[in-house]
Amino acid sequence: MKKIEAIRRKSPNDFSFMLDQNGPFATNLLPTHEGLMAGGLSSFRGLLSGEGAKIRMMRQELFLFLGVSSFHEVFELQRNGHKKEVVSRQVYLRLGNQYELGSNVELITAKIDDYAKTADSVIDVMRADAFSREDRALGEMRNEVRNETNPVNLVLMAFDSRVSDRARFEALRKVMLMKQVAEIGHRERRLGASIKLRQFDDFLNDWVWKPESLTGEADAAYLLSTHDPQTFRWTGSKIISVDEGTEMQDSLQPGQKLTYMERRIAVVRERNGITREIPVYMTTRKKKRESKVIKQLQLDEADDSVAIDDDFGFMGVCENLRDVQAFQEHLFKKMAERGWFASPQDFQDTLNGGNFSGRSRGSKPRVQMRKFRVHLPDVRLEFILHTHESFLNYYNDRETNHDSYSLDRKYEEGVVELLFPPQIYPGFNLERAQGRRQREIEADIRRGLHFPEPA
Repeated sequence: MKKIEAIRRKSPNDFSFMLDQNGPFATNLLPTHEGLMAGGLSSFRGLLSGEGAKIRMMRQELFLFLGVSSFHEVFELQRNGHKKEVVSRQVYLRLGNQYELGSNVELITAKIDDYAKTADSVIDVMRADAFSREDRALGEMRNEVRNETNPVNLVLMAFDSRVSDRARFEALRKVMLMKQVAEIGHRERRLGASIKLRQFDDFLNDWVWKPESLTGEADAAYLLSTHDPQTFRWTGSKIISVDEGTEMQDSLQPGQKLTYMERRIAVVRERNGITREIPVYMTTRKKKRESKVIKQLQLDEADDSVAIDDDFGFMGVCENLRDVQAFQEHLFKKMAERGWFASPQDFQDTLNGGNFSGRSRGSKPRVQMRKFRVHLPDVRLEFILHTHESFLNYYNDRETNHDSYSLDRKYEEGVVELLFPPQIYPGFNLERAQGRRQREIEADIRRGLHFPEPA
């Protein structure tokens, strides 16, 4: 296991700059009313003189958000319910203007509530993906934070000495996540993301799939595969009917797996002029906002555009390499006929050997896939093409399966440590937690392949 390093702080507004428990905004360094009465602001002023512009900028952003000019006023606001309501209304109107949510406070409030729920969901997704079942309780969010959706109250909670350090950290974490969700949602609306995905689905139906096919029509089948008992890698597979697969459900042997597929049909004309049908198991997806937030954290990037540059994804699974190549050529030919003169970018192909050179830490060099991006009008799509072999290895291979890859990224790029710092969550050991979750992933794959538990 690689040594886990803290995320590097890159800009004054970085999420990581505010949550890094080894940095100037560590929870135990944040000013509180009790600290102020005891002269405790001197340490924070010392940080201001030492760190300079970064901390001053963040302090100014905090004061502007709350409409105050000092920490004295922050603490007064904590204890004045009427003034807090007035400030909250002003903040909601400013947020409505900033993110183009309109001027109706009730509608803005509903939208901000949705952002708060998505922020909670980011934490829940991280706990489910990065922690084993026995470790998930360690990262459970405090109810007082989960039930709060007003960003003003969350910010005030972070500076309140009557609140535990854990709840103060989680309040600041939540409001920072809400900010990222709001920025991503704003960009989605401006780009018309949902509309563009529907337009691409229309293109597939009108141009790519068999002309006689009904919209949404697919042929159902099972992919019966066999796997190596040590590596879990694919050793063979064949397509069988749904009836055959249903009959086999309770009699699968060790190393066998049934994967249900609904395949579309593409009619391709090959270079020799022969026309043939290629079944393609395909999915199109628009990334969930939780995934976009996590991606932005993994890249430690302040620009929300990087989280949704490949907002849309297409995965196609063909039987073999010949079919993959023929389908790819068919796809680009139809794009050209549609008036989209596109060419693949960031092209990587390991279906026929070679190493995958992913740009992120945690990338597995032995992973098999053909991956590229295509720029179409106002949208960029990520394409992943698989053979049956590479598709089954992508989800089952002990070394290169996607769940293990995703786990490694979350730990080795510092996202788990940033969102669940050991200073806040006593008893949480990062390396032990990663090892437990990895063993759990392998156990789940083993059960799915019907191999017995190791002695």
